Amino acid sequence: MNGYSVRRFRESGQEYEFFASLLSRAKPGRRAATAEELRQEDADWPDDSLLERVAALSEDGEIVAFGTCYQAYWQQKSGTVYLHFDIHPDHLQAQILPVLYTAMEELPTRREVDAHRLVCRAREDDNARVQFLMERGFQQAMRFPSSALHVADFDPAVCGEAFERLAQSQIRSVSLTQVQELEPEWKRKLCDLRWEIIQDVPSTEPFSRPTLAEFEEMVLKDPAL
Repeated sequence: MNGYSVRRFRESGQEYEFFASLLSRAKPGRRAATAEELRQEDADWPDDSLLERVAALSEDGEIVAFGTCYQAYWQQKSGTVYLHFDIHPDHLQAQILPVLYTAMEELPTRREVDAHRLVCRAREDDNARVQFLMERGFQQAMRFPSSALHVADFDPAVCGEAFERLAQSQIRSVSLTQVQELEPEWKRKLCDLRWEIIQDVPSTEPFSRPTLAEFEEMVLKDPAL
């Protein structure tokens, strides 16, 4: 279809290098992940949760997109499957999306996953992707405003009054390193605190409370920490 073909993702060093490079082009605002970080994330994924990828190739064999199909093991509903499409900006989504989607639709069945709900994100200004999803029955369930801070240009003086109010309430801001020095039970207490906070995070699916080991894997071992 349209000169593009799809094959299974090959878990090789070269394939992860291609994946990391394409992500940096497809999502320029996202923190760049190395090939090794992506490989390790896949290796740490629970065996009982779906995680499958496919690669889309042009007629000359160049990898131009990746599709990811997964279950969010940190959520309770195992029948919800998420789809991600990462497409090189030099190639038309309208031509690649149908090929990727057709291949990815089959992945839950192949892994014997009872997928009763498919979820996919799209920027509202990404007209091609929004139209593609709506034509296949997807409906808007949530909206996520995007906010970013250029840290190098941040002026902490604008938060002076906020820090003063915290000090009056005997609350102080410390680094994670300081927490480790002050609190022997810091891992467990951070895990508990994160769980309390996450209850207020909007989501289409209820969250599943992580164990301390899962908290360490998802949060403390995150290279972005």
